[in-house]
Amino acid sequence: MNPKIFSLGVMLFLFMLMSCEEQNQNEDKPNPDPTPEPEETPANLARIDHLGCFNGAGYQKNTMNSDTMYYEMSNDSLLLHVLMRKNCGACLEDSVTVRQDTANIYVADTCGRVANCICDYRFDYYFTDFGKQLFFKVYYREYEAHEYTLWGELEYP
Repeated sequence: MNPKIFSLGVMLFLFMLMSCEEQNQNEDKPNPDPTPEPEETPANLARIDHLGCFNGAGYQKNTMNSDTMYYEMSNDSLLLHVLMRKNCGACLEDSVTVRQDTANIYVADTCGRVANCICDYRFDYYFTDFGKQLFFKVYYREYEAHEYTLWGELEYP
């Protein structure tokens, strides 16, 4: 057999083999959708109000029997109420991060003061531009604690 014809046959065989492999790989891939769904943008935290013991209202009197959180609609905003019963001497500070469909709220006692009373601390968070659902997770850190613990969670709707 002529070595040139043999080499040509081997190259033709390899070409056909590679062509079949490429076709099989393309069959495994789904057809790309020409109109991909837009990624959902995270909700916007428009405003935070600190009420109750933060502004003297409810100081040294407690109207709740337990900590609680709930949401309601207010105009175009989703309003999350977080109500905490803490010692009147507490120095509570909060921060919020919003990623995709989850709002993480962090509340920490930054001074550790103690008084002889319990007080209502109320945080009102106003969210706009929220999607079909929004998850709320509230974390609390005691004074001098190293980590936050999950205080409560809620899902809208």
